Amino acid sequence: MMRNEAVFLQVVDIVNNYSDCNQGVDVRIAPELRPASAAPSAGFTMIEIIVAITVILILAGILLVGLRSIAGSSQAGETRVLLENVRGMLDELDSKARLGARNRPLEWWVGPAGSPSVVQAQTQPEQVDFWHRTTDQDSIDPPRPRPIEAPGSVKPGANDRTKHPAVRNTAIAMAKLVSVPANRTKLDGIPAQRLLRLEDVAPNASDPVPATSLINEATLPPVVLDAWGNPIIFVPASGMIVTLNSIGGQRLITSSKVRQIPPTEYAAETDRPFFASAGPDGDFSSGDDNLYSFEQ
Repeated sequence: MMRNEAVFLQVVDIVNNYSDCNQGVDVRIAPELRPASAAPSAGFTMIEIIVAITVILILAGILLVGLRSIAGSSQAGETRVLLENVRGMLDELDSKARLGARNRPLEWWVGPAGSPSVVQAQTQPEQVDFWHRTTDQDSIDPPRPRPIEAPGSVKPGANDRTKHPAVRNTAIAMAKLVSVPANRTKLDGIPAQRLLRLEDVAPNASDPVPATSLINEATLPPVVLDAWGNPIIFVPASGMIVTLNSIGGQRLITSSKVRQIPPTEYAAETDRPFFASAGPDGDFSSGDDNLYSFEQ
């Protein structure tokens, strides 16, 4: 088509030149009789551009959601492995030192045989019963231990992240757990970025003095962090009270079941200590994404 048009234009020029040279003969071809040049290809319309951009944004959103889901699943899997590790420490303490069941003594302030105490003794019962019932040395049945109050948010930068009694008690529990050499080996095998020492966080002078304030925190082992960088909390057999913001109520979480607060029943004799993660949002109060070692 383009070649034919070029030939035609050459013919037109020849004819027109002839007419110019021969004034008496006008054989010029009128412009309107010339063949129209091929129209240029039309570009994208505005509607087409908008539709294309919309499709791209939808696909990008789907991809982003998929990537976040994969990342969240990976972090949840890593946290479950960490919970399995610390649960194994509880099992190791129970089997090696026979300190786990309610009807057995928990020598909480006593280190391994022939060594100094892991932490300095504190004799007030309320400061030790967060772990377990503690004595079978007399005929008096010890009082039922109280559940611990769960922290709210334990994300980096959150208020009371490491000053909360539950986090401090977790460090104390780790001190007892690593008194068993096998547990010390397990703790040493956890990556450094998944560990946090209380001494790494400056205390807030305005906070009330916690029950564990007499303990030298620098001597305590680190607490384990979940895959989102938040402390994994030790929970005694008596359970953990969680305030659920979504329903405006409280729940008592134990290793066997979830109970309402005030509870119609208390922790069962078969309930065991466990560890808890606040999940990806770092907030125990949300409740629906918390992870527990007894679920593993």
